[in-house]
Amino acid sequence: MKRYLVALPLLVLIASCGGNTNSSNEESMSSSAGDSMTSSTVDSSKTSSTVDSSKTSSTVDSSKTSSTSSTSESDTPTKATYKYGISGNEAVLKKVISNEKDLVLPSTFEGKPLTRILEGALEGLTKLESVTIPENVREIGANAFHSCTNLINVSLPSTLRKIGNYAFTNVPYIESIVLPEGLEEIGSAVFSLCGSLTNISIPSTLRHIGGNVFSGEKIKYTTYEGVDYLGNKNNQYLYAAKLSETNITPASVSFHNDTKIIGPSILEGENSVTSITLNEGIFYIGGSAFRNTSISEITIPSTVKEIGMYAFEGCTKLVTCSILGNSLETIENEVFSGASALKTINIPSSVKEVGSYAFTKFDDASSLEYTISENGKYLGNETNPYHVLVGINDTTTSTFTINANTVVIAGQALANCNSITTLTIPSSVKYICDSAFFQMQGLTSITIPNTVLKIGDSMLGSCYSLTSVTLNNSPTTIPTGFLSNCSSLKSFTIPSSVTKIETRAFQRNEKLEYLIIPSTVLEIENGAITTANNTILYIEANEDLYLYENNWFDSSKDYYYGNEWHYEGNVPTPNK
Repeated sequence: MKRYLVALPLLVLIASCGGNTNSSNEESMSSSAGDSMTSSTVDSSKTSSTVDSSKTSSTVDSSKTSSTSSTSESDTPTKATYKYGISGNEAVLKKVISNEKDLVLPSTFEGKPLTRILEGALEGLTKLESVTIPENVREIGANAFHSCTNLINVSLPSTLRKIGNYAFTNVPYIESIVLPEGLEEIGSAVFSLCGSLTNISIPSTLRHIGGNVFSGEKIKYTTYEGVDYLGNKNNQYLYAAKLSETNITPASVSFHNDTKIIGPSILEGENSVTSITLNEGIFYIGGSAFRNTSISEITIPSTVKEIGMYAFEGCTKLVTCSILGNSLETIENEVFSGASALKTINIPSSVKEVGSYAFTKFDDASSLEYTISENGKYLGNETNPYHVLVGINDTTTSTFTINANTVVIAGQALANCNSITTLTIPSSVKYICDSAFFQMQGLTSITIPNTVLKIGDSMLGSCYSLTSVTLNNSPTTIPTGFLSNCSSLKSFTIPSSVTKIETRAFQRNEKLEYLIIPSTVLEIENGAITTANNTILYIEANEDLYLYENNWFDSSKDYYYGNEWHYEGNVPTPNK
């Protein structure tokens, strides 16, 4: 049936904190929520470390969600209220409201294990001094504990794999942190403005670390030959963090043989450095690590899996880059931007991602030798010189066919190629990177083959003439900005391989008549579908799922759930 957007499809109940004075209103909210309820709240005074499903059903009794016991001198609640969601067999923590000093987060909600703490979930809890995060939690989102200004003790689970950007920024009294073995990724500035931080244990499993992660002046490093390191009891040289403050920068720099990670910006701007030796065993080179140095050559060890953005940006004397082995997977944005003397580089067949302007920003002054094939500019190796499409030779062409051996389409590879009206992507392609086809204003239709496993942010953004997009099964995520500003697009079917739609995936699509969202989509981020005033949403699920975030769409004309519409031929049609 036709639905009117009187209220957003996701309804969230927040526990009352002032006793029962508004109990009649609370009961009214609960009963009106009915089965459309997609997340719940629970008072910690009624739970231990596990939330009982009998207290968290979609229709919530106000007596089970209000904080009615134990208030502080300021008459504010001291018990924690948890707002959460369920995704399949897992629970996620969305928000915690609390004035407690010590928190042990629930290990389950509705019998489902807690696996993720979402962005900003505990941000600004200024009374919090100690928190224990339960086993099974794999990810701590961005800003999760930002500005918990009295937090001292944090217990992290052995299951943790990722910590998002700024997760513990501005936690000034925390003195030590043990990052568990198994942790693979730490975002940017995670422990910045943590002025008391002294002792840090870095796990051997870490594979990626962002910039400005540790900025405290009290941090204890291990110094070896002019470089300060962080690590753990088994390897104190694991992470090369910075040059020693007492060190005069030498012309030649090498690292300890046990080093695994080269920290971001470690030699940035050190133009007196003419030689850098990287040992086997290193698997990550941080962003801006060697930016604006004076090296003329570099050998990337066979163990390196990722090179961070701007790592060699502005290295104007760099002539050759030899990448050994077949382990490298990611070359981020602008890694060699401005390296105008670079002549040769080999790209191993293991590479899956090449960021925007990784090689192409300096084309006019570049000495880099590309492989040219039917107007395309490629980089690769002896076995496959066409592994990565990085650009186009003649931008005035109207038809372009990508080489049949190409595996990766680099970020911005064909961006702003406005003359191309017909683009053919072969089945050899598996990875299409950020903004690869951004603002190709002449492109009217495109088919993405089912061999493509991952598509990048803004891949087709601002393709104003695009009327038809066929995305076959394979990608699991519709990324940020995927079809934003495609003002001529009339319809799009999201394939059943997709489980998540990110923010601004569909934005300002004025002619988009309808959008089909398959039941496989379990998570939709805030603002995923916006300013689509004429768009009808056909949702295969019979109701909003738990991780359809608040405000996941706006301005849509109508929306219909699975039992309210059907297909007539291939066209979705509302039931009469």
